[in-house]
Amino acid sequence: MAGVSERFVRFVEQGKQSVRLDTLLALLDTLGLELQLATRTSAAARALVTQPPVTQPPSAVPPSDALPEAAPLEGDGPSARENQP
Repeated sequence: MAGVSERFVRFVEQGKQSVRLDTLLALLDTLGLELQLATRTSAAARALVTQPPVTQPPSAVPPSDALPEAAPLEGDGPSARENQP
């Protein structure tokens, strides 16, 4: 009636982690059910926050103190100020 295979129904019943959403919705519609999404509970959100942060590999960009000093922009140096009245 839903146009899905028995195998697909077994996958849903067994909690298979990846199924096509459109096929699942067709099955639920045939059964008179609907899929509802909700925000995570506060306990689940706290569990995400308490996980250690993912470390990033060192950047290929050298630290700012290792960069050569930039030349002053035109009009920024003392000579430009000296010429002003």
